[in-house]
Amino acid sequence: MELGGESIARLRRLPRQRGFIPVVCGATESQPDHLIDAELAVAEALEGLHYATEIIEVALDLASIETLPSRRPLVVFNLVDAIDGDGRLAPRVPARLDALGIAYTGCGTRALLETLSKVGTKLKLAHASLVTPDWSMDGSGLDPDARVIVSQCGSMAHLG
Repeated sequence: MELGGESIARLRRLPRQRGFIPVVCGATESQPDHLIDAELAVAEALEGLHYATEIIEVALDLASIETLPSRRPLVVFNLVDAIDGDGRLAPRVPARLDALGIAYTGCGTRALLETLSKVGTKLKLAHASLVTPDWSMDGSGLDPDARVIVSQCGSMAHLG
């Protein structure tokens, strides 16, 4: 608000906001608290840098991000690694942000789609002659005494 050429923020000696940067996440009540902590930490850091921000939870229908163009964000801080607990759906967010013409943090839609498959990624790395730790789809061919990480395909959960 302007008062005789001066804003209320300036009269109160408050720093002006630099613009709007929402933090989008796919968190649900069933996800661990550390994800919520990350979202809050990012939002608090943005506020500390004098950006307006809001944590926006993204559901399968993506409705919560459909209104972003009218709010004119400078960029969207994308923390979505799953929608409704399914990591395979995460690429829907950058794909929709691309379609809406909104810049966002993190990798682009294509990179996210190409790296969703752990096996596919391992095969691409091997094809490019990049060394990765030994792996197997079913445990065959591995040293039975070796310590390994067991990971479900398409999941971010690991046992090791």
